[in-house]
Amino acid sequence: MGESQTDMRLFPIGRLDKDSEGLILLSNDGRLPNSVLKGEHGVKKVYEVDLDRVLSEGEIALLREGVEITTVAQRDRGVKKELAAKTKPCGVVRGERPRSIVVTLSEGRNRQIRKMCAVVGAEVVKLRRTTFMGIGLGGIGIGAGRVWEFLNDEELDIVERAVKVNE
Repeated sequence: MGESQTDMRLFPIGRLDKDSEGLILLSNDGRLPNSVLKGEHGVKKVYEVDLDRVLSEGEIALLREGVEITTVAQRDRGVKKELAAKTKPCGVVRGERPRSIVVTLSEGRNRQIRKMCAVVGAEVVKLRRTTFMGIGLGGIGIGAGRVWEFLNDEELDIVERAVKVNE
C-alpha cells in the first residue's frame, strides 16, 4: 500500500543559510538530492545579491574569475578542517539596482557568495536564490501570496533530465 500524504517524507535539494531566502526544491525521492547535487555535475544556481556598496567593474571581473575563500570541511568522526581554495569561475553581472549583482554559481560552498564579496570588501545585505537547476521562482515569494507550489510538467522534465544525466 502506498504512503499517505501525512507519512510522506520530503528531502531538500540543496540548502540556504539562515540569512538567505529564495528557491528550495523539495522531493519525496530521497535519491534525488545526492544525484543532482554532486559537485562535478555543476548544477546552476542564480542569486540576486544586494550589497552595502556599488562594486567597480574590476571587482565584478575578479569575482567572475574566482577568488580564494576559506571554508570548513567536515571530515570523518566530526573532525573539521579549514580549506582555502579559489572559487570556480562564475557569472557575475550588475543587478537592476546600483548596489546589486546577479551571481550564477555551479558550485555551492558554505556561505560562498558572502565570502566572495568579503574578499572585495563588500558586505551582503540581502541574498535571494531565484533559480535552481533551470527552475525559477516565478510568482512565488514573500508578498506574492504563495510560498510554495508543485512543479509543472516542464519543470518536472528538467528534474528528470538532470537525474538521467547525473546517474
